[in-house]
Amino acid sequence: MKSAAKFCFFVIVLLVATVTLASADELARLNAGIMRDPNNVELNLRYAQASEDAGQPEKALAAYERVLDLDPANLPARLGIIRATKGVLPNITQVFLEYGAAWESNPRRVNGGSGSDFLLLGRAMIKDDRTLGTTRWRTIGNLAGQVYFDNGDLSYGYAGGETGPLIFLSDKLFVHAAVGAAGAYFDHRALYGEASASLTFENVPTGAYSNSLRLRGGYRQYDSHFPVTEGPFAEAIWKFSAIGLFGDDAFLFAPFYRWSDIPGTAFSIINAEPLQPGRFNEVGLRTEYYRKVLPAASLGGTLTIAHRDYSKAFDPLAGVDSKREELLIVPGAALILHQFLNSRTDLRFDYRFEHRDLKIKTDPPGPVASEDFRNHVVTMTFQTRY
Repeated sequence: MKSAAKFCFFVIVLLVATVTLASADELARLNAGIMRDPNNVELNLRYAQASEDAGQPEKALAAYERVLDLDPANLPARLGIIRATKGVLPNITQVFLEYGAAWESNPRRVNGGSGSDFLLLGRAMIKDDRTLGTTRWRTIGNLAGQVYFDNGDLSYGYAGGETGPLIFLSDKLFVHAAVGAAGAYFDHRALYGEASASLTFENVPTGAYSNSLRLRGGYRQYDSHFPVTEGPFAEAIWKFSAIGLFGDDAFLFAPFYRWSDIPGTAFSIINAEPLQPGRFNEVGLRTEYYRKVLPAASLGGTLTIAHRDYSKAFDPLAGVDSKREELLIVPGAALILHQFLNSRTDLRFDYRFEHRDLKIKTDPPGPVASEDFRNHVVTMTFQTRY
């Protein structure tokens, strides 16, 4: 038995060596032909395909690029360059940590104020890109939490993740098709659980600019303790970012649209939740600008504007239909001290002023109710990247 096993092992090794040597000979022969006739599209294409078969995507990518320089409409080269691009990408795991403290003047976000409070906050994100066989795969996980000192019922936690393949549509554009799940904690109990699916289109970053478009839809179920039930939701977010637009600076422009068809009473005191309960359509914009003012310090400004239009709902206490319209405006400023603790950790100070203008109209018509609030938020966080 041992002799037979040894014989099989040596046969396999011999076959692998023979195939490897044959591949090397074929590549050498094709390369010699290209040296004699570098503009030969067919030779370059065969060399690229042979390099792919030999497990050398770097050589295949360079050859496919030569083919497209000679023949931009060459379909095998266009398809090949997508395959080869996946092969040259390394496995990458990125980790982002944010942790610190904050102060809020109106943590319950009610008209007239609710008394200030301090809180501890933290956030962790991990993104893993790797090649599994012939497929590029991305997995993203997120954790977040806020713990209030005096208003313990406002303490909040979140855990979620998504995973799926990266599909290259061209050598400069890919889409992440993912399925995900998430859950949240609030008011000393589970807040909701959700399942979702998403498509995130991204360009392969080149130079100073990058673009992404994220389309996500899902189904969320709230705990029976809260005045909402369950239902579908969807959102679309476009992000455009630029580095070095006007020198040593960074710019982000991110318009968004959200739709929710989750029945129940809306409440919006959870600042960390971008998707609030209720039936509504929401459009908004988030923009940020940062400029380095010292070698180790940057100043920035932020602005978020969102308009939420709720569906008409029956108010059983008043016996009338009511309709909510909400406008949220959040300007802010930031100071970032780069590499404060070490080369990977920044210290960031933020100030935000949250102003909500909420109008509630009734049918039959009556006095328009207002539930405006103002909230000042100051945060100090460490941000670490691995």
